[in-house]
Amino acid sequence: MPGHEREAALQGTLRDARDQLSMERTLKAKLQADMMSQEKEFHRQLELQKMKYEDEVFALKQENFVMAAKLKEIEGERDSRVKRSEGSSTQGVGENAGEGREARLEVEIQEQENLLAGYQAENKRLYEEIKAIKKQAKATETSMFKENQRLTTELSNVKQELELKNTELQNKGIITSIAAQQQIAAGNAEAVMGAGRIAHLEGELTEAKRVQDNLSRELKTAQQNKFEMERHLESLLKEKESLARQLSESLTPDQVKDFETKHKEELAKLQKKIKWYAENQELLDKSNVKLRQKDDEIHRLKIRLEDFKSEAGRKLEENKIRAKEKATDAKKIQDLERQVKEMEQVIRRRHPNSLPAMMLVAANAPDVATDVGQTKGRSIQVLENRVRKLELELESKDESAQQDLRAMEQKYNQVKLQFEERVADLEQQLSLYRQSGEVITFKDHPHSHAVALERELDNVRDRCRKQVGEMQSEVDRLTAELNKVRKNQENMMRNESHPNESDLRQQVLSLQMELKDREHDIQTLQHTVEKMKARSGKKMNSKTNQEAKEWPPFPYAPSTSREYKPGVFADSDMSGLLQENQALKTKIDELQLELDQQRVDLRRSLAETESVARQNRERLENQIEALRSSHQRELQRILADQALQSSTSKTAELQSKCDTQDVMIRHLQSQLKKVTLEAEQVPHLKARETQLIQQTEDLQDKLREARMAQAPEMRHFESLEGKLTDMVQRQRKREAELDAVVKQNQAMSQFEIQEEVEKWKNIVEAKNKQLQVFRAELDSILEVLRALQRQGVTLPVGTLFS
Repeated sequence: MPGHEREAALQGTLRDARDQLSMERTLKAKLQADMMSQEKEFHRQLELQKMKYEDEVFALKQENFVMAAKLKEIEGERDSRVKRSEGSSTQGVGENAGEGREARLEVEIQEQENLLAGYQAENKRLYEEIKAIKKQAKATETSMFKENQRLTTELSNVKQELELKNTELQNKGIITSIAAQQQIAAGNAEAVMGAGRIAHLEGELTEAKRVQDNLSRELKTAQQNKFEMERHLESLLKEKESLARQLSESLTPDQVKDFETKHKEELAKLQKKIKWYAENQELLDKSNVKLRQKDDEIHRLKIRLEDFKSEAGRKLEENKIRAKEKATDAKKIQDLERQVKEMEQVIRRRHPNSLPAMMLVAANAPDVATDVGQTKGRSIQVLENRVRKLELELESKDESAQQDLRAMEQKYNQVKLQFEERVADLEQQLSLYRQSGEVITFKDHPHSHAVALERELDNVRDRCRKQVGEMQSEVDRLTAELNKVRKNQENMMRNESHPNESDLRQQVLSLQMELKDREHDIQTLQHTVEKMKARSGKKMNSKTNQEAKEWPPFPYAPSTSREYKPGVFADSDMSGLLQENQALKTKIDELQLELDQQRVDLRRSLAETESVARQNRERLENQIEALRSSHQRELQRILADQALQSSTSKTAELQSKCDTQDVMIRHLQSQLKKVTLEAEQVPHLKARETQLIQQTEDLQDKLREARMAQAPEMRHFESLEGKLTDMVQRQRKREAELDAVVKQNQAMSQFEIQEEVEKWKNIVEAKNKQLQVFRAELDSILEVLRALQRQGVTLPVGTLFS
């Protein structure tokens, strides 16, 4: 059943193809008839246009001949009138006036003769142009004839190729589809060729119509020029007649003067026009010269650009080839070295005590020890030099970091020493007060000054202790970071990787900035401590002044020096203060010990957490390995199941292949029948093809005749118009390219200038910020110094300049 259905479908498609073939043949015949009618109409129109053009040319020639005859007659009449006017003027007017008129008339006659000579020269030029156009038309006709011959040869070649392709497609059988075979058998290729010829002829018809329109426009312009020339001739005749009448009559001196003025005005106008035409022509010549120079320069620059591009491409290709050769050579060398090493290892393993193995060992030992420089390649030397350079840079970075760390430690120790010196100074002052023999008793609160001083001292110590602890923690953190950076750098050097210099620079800069910030904080703390001490002394001084008015002012007053009077405090109070001072020192030491202990505990806890993390990591890695092995086993099982399933489905696949082969055999049988039928139709098709070839040759002959009948002047005119449009387009394109280049250069220069301005603005802003910070610091320092001066505090020179 499926075979019968397929045969019925094939028969249906065959019937459809035959119907389509018959329809296409009828359509082809219709198109050929239309094409013949269009060709006849086209030929008739061309003949009419040619006859019309020849009639117009003949009429123009006759008109030119008539005009030349009229001009000769007018010249003869003018000469006779001039002679008669000369006779009458000698009788009526004096000799002087007659001579002037004769000269003027001779000038006018000379001008008229010049005009006639110009017209004659223009006619000669037009005649020469017509001759040149005819020659060019003959040349174009010969070129068109050659082009037609070339096209006929190409057409014959294309026909032969089409025949070969048709035979190949018909003989292929199963390779081509049924639809393709039907189209080839139906002769669609010929229909396509006929449609192409029709389209070509339609294009030629439109071209002829366009030429006809151009000729009609040209004819209109020629008629208009003819009409203008006739009017000009009529005006000249009228002027000559008026001049003759005026000469025949007696002329007055006023009229002579009027004519002279008019003549001068006309001469001035003509000279202006001639000057304008000359200037315009000079400008046109200059612009043409400039255009030629620009074209030459553009051509030269294009040639240079092509040379540069070719040279750059050649260099790139050479570099690529060299790189490929180097890479292949390096790979070959590495492979050979690896093979040699493997062979040596195999020999050593198989025969460790053999003579060749011992010789290899003896040969390799001195090479490694002595001839290292000979075996090293250029790349290895470069890498070693780079490693040495990086090691030197790393050492310099380590030294700079150590110097920064030492500077920080020195500043920390300096601050600590300043604090201790200040405490010792205060204790010394207290001992001086205690050792003095004077005893000052206050009315209500005798120990208020000592208590306030002790509290202030405790507060200052607490703050300083906190600052010292923070600085110590910061120093520890920075040392830890420095050690970490060193370890990272060592690891990077071990792995033969380049250190990131930018990161190191940033870290060093950040450390320096932090160090500066810490120094600034320490200075501000020192200033605040001094302020607090001065403020506490001022408060105590005010209290003592209020409670004991009979005593002299306190030493902290601005008018006195800083020396305290002895005997202000009792001995018992001073001993208590010293004991408390000692207790506070011991407490500070205990806190320092506790801090060290906490640091040790933190490090121990950190080590424990690291060990726990390491154990967890190892446990997770073991779990991952177990999961990976189980996944591998499961994957192998799935692959085995899939292989079993595919083995069972092979029989079905083979069965389907057999079915497809049967279908293919049936299809080939049907194709064989179809080929036999088409072979029977081959003679008829060949006869039809010869007939079509004859028709195409006839059409080509007619087309050649139509092209030969076409006006060559219009073709030349159209080619000139096309060249002019191409030149204008190239000019515009060149100007657009030049404008784009100029704009791009301007934009690039403006962008670079803007970047430079922004860079310098940023630099100035940064410097201004630094100056503002420096001024703020100076202002704060000056304020502190002024406050201290107002309070009468005398600071030691060492503390000021330390």
